[in-house]
Amino acid sequence: MSSAKSKDENFQKHSTSDVKKMSSPNDFPDEENLKSIALNLLTKSSVYAVAQLVSSNGSSRKILWFVVLLVGILGCSYEVYRFLTLYFQYPVVITLEVQNTWKQNFPAVTVCNLNRIPVFYYDCLLNQNKSVEECMDYCTSRGGYRSEETFRPVLPSAIKRYASCSSNFDGVFSKERSQSLQFLNRYLSLSKEQRSKLGHQSENFIKTCTFNGESCSISNFSNFLSIEFGNCFTFNGNYETKGKTLQTPYIGPNSGLELTLNLEVQDYSPITPSIGARVVIHKSESQPNPEDYGININPGSETSVAIRQTSIYRLPHPYRDKCRNYEEQDSISPKDQEDCIRKCMQSANLRRCGCVDPFLPSEQSFDLCDIQNQTSVCCLDEVMKSLSKDDPPCPCPLPCESTRYEMTISTALWPARSFYKVKNHSNKICTDSVMHIDEEEQEYLTKKSRIAKLKVFYQTLEKSFYKQEPMFQESELFSQLGGQMGLWLGISLVALFECIENISHILHYCIKRSGLKKKRVDNYCLQPERSVRV
Repeated sequence: MSSAKSKDENFQKHSTSDVKKMSSPNDFPDEENLKSIALNLLTKSSVYAVAQLVSSNGSSRKILWFVVLLVGILGCSYEVYRFLTLYFQYPVVITLEVQNTWKQNFPAVTVCNLNRIPVFYYDCLLNQNKSVEECMDYCTSRGGYRSEETFRPVLPSAIKRYASCSSNFDGVFSKERSQSLQFLNRYLSLSKEQRSKLGHQSENFIKTCTFNGESCSISNFSNFLSIEFGNCFTFNGNYETKGKTLQTPYIGPNSGLELTLNLEVQDYSPITPSIGARVVIHKSESQPNPEDYGININPGSETSVAIRQTSIYRLPHPYRDKCRNYEEQDSISPKDQEDCIRKCMQSANLRRCGCVDPFLPSEQSFDLCDIQNQTSVCCLDEVMKSLSKDDPPCPCPLPCESTRYEMTISTALWPARSFYKVKNHSNKICTDSVMHIDEEEQEYLTKKSRIAKLKVFYQTLEKSFYKQEPMFQESELFSQLGGQMGLWLGISLVALFECIENISHILHYCIKRSGLKKKRVDNYCLQPERSVRV
C-alpha cells in the first residue's frame, strides 16, 4: 500500500512540474507582449488623436486627447446618422425640361351626352317592363328617335347621387326618386351590349367633324360605354386597337379637332338634371374616365379648348412615390391607377357585402347590389368609409409615366343668326313676312338649344417634362461618409486600410498564440507514461 501511494505522489509531482514548465514565458507569450504590440501599432496610427493619446507622457495630455477623440467620434457619428437617415428616405429632385418640337401627338378626345338614355327607352324600361328588344321594336313603331338631324386618391361612386345610407333612408322617398332608383336598378342590370343599343348613337350625336381642316366621319370614332353617361365616342383613341396616333404640326383655333354635337335635348330622360356634353381629353393609349375627369360644354355655345401637354416621370421603389408601370403589366392586371382603385373597391365590396357597386365598372359578372335595399347601400357606404381611413386605401401607386393636358377654356354664343340662310320674302305681304321672320327666330332658338360646338387645339407645341431624379447617387454615399470621418477624425481611405491591417495583426497574433498553446497540451497528452523508481 505504501509503495502504490508513493508512486501516485511522484506521478503528480512530475505532472505538475511538466505543466509549469510548459506554461513558462518561454513557451507562451503573456498579456504584456500583446499589450506592447497593441501600443506599438496605436503609436504609429494615422489617426492623430489616437497616436497622441497613446504616446503622451503626462496624464493631463492623455485626458485632453481623449476628450478630443471622444468629441470627434460623437460628432462624426451624429452627422453620419443624419445623412444616412436622409439617404434612406430616398429623396428626389424634380427637373423641368421643355422641348419644342415640329410635330406633336394629338390627344384622344372623348365626347359623351350628359343624358345616358333617350326618354322613350326610359319610359319603356320603367313603365312597360319590356325587354330591350321589345323596347327597341316598340319605340321604332312609334317613330324612333325624334331627332331632326341624322347623323361619358378613393374614387367616389356615383351611387352617392341617388342613394345614401345616412340621409335618404331617414325618411320617405319622393315618387320621382323612387322611380329613378327603380329605373337604375333595371338599367344597370343590363349587359354592356344592351345598354349600348339603348344609348345615343354616334350617327345622331356627332353632326360634323373636321381635323386640321379635313373632314372626318363616324368611322374615325371608337365606342366607349360609360355607366354614368351611356355611349361615349373617342376620336384618335387606340386603347384597344393599338393603332397609330394622329399628329399635328399646327397650333391655334383653326387647327385641331372641331365637332358639332347634336345633344338631342328633346329626348332627355327625367333622370338627367343637366343639358350638355361631357368632354374628356386624355392620352391616346389610356382609357377615358368621364365619371371623374372632364369638362361639360353647354348647348348654344362654341367651346374652345386650348391645350398644352405636360409629362411627368416618377421613380419606382424604393423612392417615395413607389410608382408602377401599369402599361407594362399583363392583360389581367389594372390598366391604370383608377382601374386599380376600382378593382380594389369592388373586391372589398364583394368580400364584405356579397355584391358589388353597380356604379363602378366591373369586368367580371358579379352580383350587383340593389340600390333600393337599405342594407346593401349601408354596407357599400361602410366599405367606402373604411377604405378612406387607411393610408393608402388600396395598393395602387401613381404611374411611373403620366401625361396630362393643361386646358385654357373659352366660350362664345353659337350659332349666330346669320348661320342659317333666310329665304327671300320680297313677294310676300308685310304680315306674312313678319310671320315668317318669327318662324325663323323660333327655329334659330330651337336649334341653338340643341346643338353645341367644340374645338380642341394645341396652344403651343412646347412639351414640358417633369422628371424625378435621385437626390443622392451611390457614389455620394461614400463621399459623404469619407468627408465626415475626415473632418471629425482625420480618417482617410488609407487610414481605414491601416486600421484593417492592425486588426489583422492582432488577430493573427491571437490565433498563433491559441494554436501554440493547443499544440503544447496535445504533445503533453500524447507522451508515454513515465517510469517511476520506488
